[in-house]
Amino acid sequence: MVRRSTPQQKIDDAAFPIRVKVFAPNRGYGGFGNLLNDMIYWLQDNLPGGDFAQYYGRSLGVRATTGFYLRSLEDAHRFLDAFPPLELADDTTSSSYSSPVLPFGRKSVPQSGSESGGEG
Repeated sequence: MVRRSTPQQKIDDAAFPIRVKVFAPNRGYGGFGNLLNDMIYWLQDNLPGGDFAQYYGRSLGVRATTGFYLRSLEDAHRFLDAFPPLELADDTTSSSYSSPVLPFGRKSVPQSGSESGGEG
């Protein structure tokens, strides 16, 4: 029987408590351009080695994403504050998203600051 090693992304997904997933900017084919390098350099300069990991992904649609695994919410906030143009890859607003709670997708995007749990 062939034994295969577990992909690092799967290991990181199980190990790190925080994930920040962002859309690649809509800049045509270039995507993140140099911004991705800037983000990785920021992480290397501001967090101890082993306190973050990075991976590539896709959204429910066609947009590319990248994700960062982090060890604390504080680090996630500092990271996002350092890169204000980043857009969280929230595909729960996508028409192709469904779940047992939202079988036909989200009808509208909740307003910022709205904390109500029910639909209105």
